[in-house]
Amino acid sequence: MFVTILFNVPPGGCAYTHVHQGPGIRCLIEGGLRIDTHGRSTSYGPGGAWYETGSDPVFAQGSADKPSRFIRVMILPRALIGQSSIRYVNEADKAKPKSQSYKIYADAPIEFTGWK
Repeated sequence: MFVTILFNVPPGGCAYTHVHQGPGIRCLIEGGLRIDTHGRSTSYGPGGAWYETGSDPVFAQGSADKPSRFIRVMILPRALIGQSSIRYVNEADKAKPKSQSYKIYADAPIEFTGWK
């Protein structure tokens, strides 16, 4: 399944430590975002892109003083059509309010024909 989602992160917003059920590429469109994974932090500005394996825990912190937006493109199992792929590493984070909002642009099965 091919998934494309636009995320809006308000100033100071975050995505609690999480994993996904598949890999994907992200690209920051506006603002700033710090990604913590593999024991290190990397900050991105507009146009910055990064890859997430899906299975490695990630924490994301938005810019303190301005909103941020990024696009996420993923290939996921078909069983997830219409469902979220996120899983929180800390069970307590699942119930916490989420500051980010999103819009799904693509959530569709894909099929490659002619492959052996």
